[in-house]
Amino acid sequence: MDKERKQQIKEGLYELFINLIIICILVVGIRSFIVSPFQVSGPSMCDTLNTINGKCVETGESIGEFMLINKFKYFFSDPERGDIVVFRPPNDERHYIKRIIGVPGDTVEIKKDNFVYLYPQGKEEIKLEETYLNAINYGNTQVDREEYRKFEIPEGGYFVMGDNRAHSSDSRHCFSMGGCWKREDNAFITKDKISGKAFVTLWPPANIKLIKGFDYGF
Repeated sequence: MDKERKQQIKEGLYELFINLIIICILVVGIRSFIVSPFQVSGPSMCDTLNTINGKCVETGESIGEFMLINKFKYFFSDPERGDIVVFRPPNDERHYIKRIIGVPGDTVEIKKDNFVYLYPQGKEEIKLEETYLNAINYGNTQVDREEYRKFEIPEGGYFVMGDNRAHSSDSRHCFSMGGCWKREDNAFITKDKISGKAFVTLWPPANIKLIKGFDYGF
């Protein structure tokens, strides 16, 4: 092999190496700061998410909806009521996906009629019309203990619940099987624990859709 051919191969390999480095940097940058993949596990957001072929995918089943989350969204804005977000709760390193019900300064109350009421940042009481809940969960938001029906959200905190209220470990229970007893501070997540907003479902093909938040109208 002559020198010219060796030089061409060397330059080609060098160019390939540089391109691979650039691609790796772009992939890491995109996943870290723009969008990231996420697979839904468990039934806590059914029927809104993880309902495949009309069946809610239960915990432990291997195949759940595959989606992208928007990590860029909250760099320049704060999470809003109705957003579906991926996050880590205060007492767990696993990622959860839930819907934001209350933002800093709000008070969330689950009354004995099992509907959710919101006092938006000190304003008058509003009964939430949660039309995204299915027939089993609509008007059926339960709590573990009577003393944990009302939650005043502190500065920097967010109150979240799954749409499948009967099968969701969320702010109502302080993300604990034992409930909020002596764990009241764990009821809220903070912005730094939110990985991003659910953006688009990519799998299975029949479930491909943009994931929109809910506008409560106030």
